[in-house]
Amino acid sequence: MRTRFYKLITIFLCMTLIFPLYLSTQNRIALADGMNYNVGGPVSAMLQLIDGYEDSGDINPTLAEQLRYRLTIIRLLKDQQAYAQANAYAADMLHYIQDPSVRLQNLISASAVSGIEWEANELMHMLQATSDPLLIVENGVSKAVVIISPPPNADAVEAAQRLVHYVQKSTGAALPVMTEQQLDATPGPLSGAVRLYVGTTASAGEAYVESVLQHLDRDGFVIHPHGNSVTIIGPSRWGTLNGVHAFLEKYVGVRWLLPGPDGEDVPVQADIAVPRDQVLEEPAFTERVISPLSGSPYDTTRPLLSRQYYEWAQVNRLQGNYNRPVEFHHNLYSLFSVSRYGASNPEFYPKGKPPAQGVTAGWQPCFSEPGTVAAAVYGIVQYFQTNPDKTSYSLGVNDSRGFCEADPAHPAYPNKTNSLGLADLSDLYYGWVNEVVGQVAAVYPDKWFGLIAYQNVVDPPSFPLHPKVIPFLTKDRMTWLDPVMQSAEHQRLLQWEQRTGQTGWYDYMYGSSYVVPRVYPHLAADHYSLSLEHGTTAHYVEMYPSGSEGPKAWVTAKLMWNPERDVDDLLEEWYERTVGTAAAPDLAAYYDLWESFWTERVPLSPWFQNGKAKTFLPFTSGAYLDLVTEADLTESRSRMEAVVDKAGTAAQQVRANKLMRAFELVEAAVLSYPKQGEPPTTIGDAMDILDHTEATIAVKLQMADKRDQLIESFKNDPILALPFVPNVEASGWNKHNLWDMVDYVKREEPAGGPVTDRIGQIAAAGIPSPMRDFARLLKSAAEEAESLTENSSFETGSTGVALWKQWIVSTGTMKRSVGVARTGNASMQITGLERGGPYQTFPVNPGLTAARVHYYVPAGSTTDGTIQLSMNIRGDTSANLATVTSEIRSLSDTAGEWATLGLLEQIPEVINNKQVKQIQFIVVVDGLSVTESVYIDDAIVLQGI
Repeated sequence: MRTRFYKLITIFLCMTLIFPLYLSTQNRIALADGMNYNVGGPVSAMLQLIDGYEDSGDINPTLAEQLRYRLTIIRLLKDQQAYAQANAYAADMLHYIQDPSVRLQNLISASAVSGIEWEANELMHMLQATSDPLLIVENGVSKAVVIISPPPNADAVEAAQRLVHYVQKSTGAALPVMTEQQLDATPGPLSGAVRLYVGTTASAGEAYVESVLQHLDRDGFVIHPHGNSVTIIGPSRWGTLNGVHAFLEKYVGVRWLLPGPDGEDVPVQADIAVPRDQVLEEPAFTERVISPLSGSPYDTTRPLLSRQYYEWAQVNRLQGNYNRPVEFHHNLYSLFSVSRYGASNPEFYPKGKPPAQGVTAGWQPCFSEPGTVAAAVYGIVQYFQTNPDKTSYSLGVNDSRGFCEADPAHPAYPNKTNSLGLADLSDLYYGWVNEVVGQVAAVYPDKWFGLIAYQNVVDPPSFPLHPKVIPFLTKDRMTWLDPVMQSAEHQRLLQWEQRTGQTGWYDYMYGSSYVVPRVYPHLAADHYSLSLEHGTTAHYVEMYPSGSEGPKAWVTAKLMWNPERDVDDLLEEWYERTVGTAAAPDLAAYYDLWESFWTERVPLSPWFQNGKAKTFLPFTSGAYLDLVTEADLTESRSRMEAVVDKAGTAAQQVRANKLMRAFELVEAAVLSYPKQGEPPTTIGDAMDILDHTEATIAVKLQMADKRDQLIESFKNDPILALPFVPNVEASGWNKHNLWDMVDYVKREEPAGGPVTDRIGQIAAAGIPSPMRDFARLLKSAAEEAESLTENSSFETGSTGVALWKQWIVSTGTMKRSVGVARTGNASMQITGLERGGPYQTFPVNPGLTAARVHYYVPAGSTTDGTIQLSMNIRGDTSANLATVTSEIRSLSDTAGEWATLGLLEQIPEVINNKQVKQIQFIVVVDGLSVTESVYIDDAIVLQGI
């Protein structure tokens, strides 16, 4: 922000001709002529008085020059109608000459102080009289008219109507909208109204405003009071809109706290007055985008809910895909579309095999293939020829990986890994980028090229980037809570800065992907300040916020505009405006609890430690929920009930109730999640698990139903709807307890015992209950009942895997492997599978159903691969009636040891009026490179007896 401040000061000084003020006698004469020195009035009187006192020796010449300098600034501010600022300068000058130290130094005589005091007070009186605010609305009556340029265009009308809409919503007064010519031709009361120029200036011209606009960022603006008018304008359509939104916030008091109409806070008032102080602002960062709030609010083909998100982003001065200045996202699938090059140039694609039409991820063009440079240059030049208004082009790699040169058999294989443990292809890719951009820049020298430093190209190259390239550095920066990770990431940032003059930050502040409010505003504020210090020009955040996160998106938007805002002030403002001053402390305490959870407890967990080195923390595993305590939920509920009870206005009560409902979803999801405890080692431990399950299973199943109902009811609410439903298990059944008990009984009571007897008693109960179902399934598993899967330990077959089929066969291999096994002699080896896995389909009965698989990757593996269990529930046909899945596990987290993955779900008898008859059981494996393998064994599915 420091750089921006100096820039704005420079604008002012340039416009006010301060630079040439070296006040020699000759300069004084020239200045006097230029400023109409003898025109009368307090400023002229004071200048004449100072001349006289200097000639008589009552004022030291140096002090006289300083006073003239101050009076020059006062006159210029007065001429620009910045009366309050001019008055402040006059008061400061008066205090200066009254300072006893000035007298002690014999710089000014007592008589001179007395004379200047009188004239200064006259000046301040005059300035005070002319600094009264401009009345826009008085007692609910309009005192202003909105002026737009002729002929009215859609951009100007949009900005004007937004201003009119919120002024009327606040006061009931409707401001007329017209051109200056129409107003001048309209006799009557409007002739004396305050003129609000929106997106235009007075016809007489405002050279000062026009000059200021030349130096402002595209999204910046000026709100310039002058005479009986106020000009709201920016260098572009977006700058003017931002100016209108700032006007509404500053002078009408509007806040757009949350998306949709219930998220607006518009004060009801009778008067609106605008002080005569100029507002001049521009953003600290030229690009500011929060996904998925990044679509166009003008796209009427989008659902209303989506447009409400986009409109909220716009009024909070964020950008979207429709107006961000630099394109950078995944885009090479478009530049090298299969429809264009698939048939003519198969060598452009991995292993010479073009992907299927429409596949946009998991592959990259071959950067070592010389023809791709010419093809890229041709495509980009064609794009700019067709779209001359576009200022940038994205060279962002496709999502996931799929680099041709990551194959060790490829001649261009780098034979080294990067900071993520992946094949380091930065030199290859960025060398390709430099060559492409260099050739395009020869034709279009003013265009920019964005890209993402991601996966195999996350690290900087060994050489500088072309100056027209802006890399967006990808990382979930919450991981910087870890000192080791923070140090490594800061070092990588410095390395990037040695290779390029501008960077963007791409962050993963995911919200709705997690079950509990993922808020860390103080850490985020530190990061935005740091990025400004490092000269970052752009910010893009994948957030997908949920209603339970409250101020997160709003505070982020404010910090993206000005990272020097005090985050505590922002939070306090959001809490008070959202639910009222009485309820705000409880709401603050609620979010403080969850901020502490994420920033103090979570970083110490295996979930965080295993994921911190990756691009973003895992949201496909709910292991962080193991840290949530009963006390957390009790305190949260108490605080939110107090918020509802104390909420202020009717609108604040609506918001309080919505935030309460958001918490109820958090509560239901946490209580229905299968928390993993310590496996039992004694009879007492095992009995405690059975007691706890019996005491809580009914509530947990109720919470699972409540969770599903709340998610469904939130779907069309812009505050509560979930962009993502968290991919964590929440059926109410605890698979960890089930399999821990199975293992205990098989290990400790192979011939029976007290725990086995207790399980048998519950299983034999005559009255059906969830606990009976749990005990019956546990008993079946402990007695090693036959699995619904066949050849579950892969002991049958030769090189093939008998009775198992491969889901998705386009990549990778599956084979029976002898010598690596958890039990028996064999396992299934899966290699190079981008996505797919083994599956079987078999009949199933309604009831509680459990699945488990054991898996192994070699010690030292840094694979990005994952594993998940999936059950497609079907009727008589292959159509899926429903799908239930386990969490997704990172394979590398347990490298070198056999790990287990389970699933426990109730299979219903009927879904959508169709009888359930069968299950397709899939062990889903994702993200293996061509040389990476995972071994699976003992893939079983069981039902109770």
